[in-house]
Amino acid sequence: MKRVKEIDSPLPAEFVDAMANGLSVAEPSEQLGQRLARRLEAAIRSGSKEIRVQRAADGQWLPLAPGIEIRVLHHDRSSRSVTSLWRLQPGAQLPAHDHEHADEECLVIDGDICHDDQRYFPGDYMIGVQGSRHGIISSRNGGTMLLRSSDHHLPAALLAPFAA
Repeated sequence: MKRVKEIDSPLPAEFVDAMANGLSVAEPSEQLGQRLARRLEAAIRSGSKEIRVQRAADGQWLPLAPGIEIRVLHHDRSSRSVTSLWRLQPGAQLPAHDHEHADEECLVIDGDICHDDQRYFPGDYMIGVQGSRHGIISSRNGGTMLLRSSDHHLPAALLAPFAA
């Protein structure tokens, strides 16, 4: 009997050796091998794990409210989540609102974003957890932020390019 390489096991070494020596590699039948190959090729072609790129120059900014534009980057219909860029002109304001459906994550990209008497700058991150409410969001000098949030509050026209 061939001795198996020492491993850290609570089982007796003789038992581990017997089990390892009793195992053999089973070759799949030709038919099973062909079926597995077809399934693998189909999964690769389906694009289920594709990488999608949206170049900075390719996206479209759409007006949402006075002084506020939004650019939707991704809409996941199954989870109803949206990743988007929001551009606020100086003095623009988003009204206070609840986060009743999901968390809302915000990363300031450029300029400044003001919320609850605090001013945030590029790299600053905020999260409004589901069930929370925040006050008015504004910008003194203009700013851009990346938001990941629920699609419940967005007009359907903004999400139309992502429809099936």
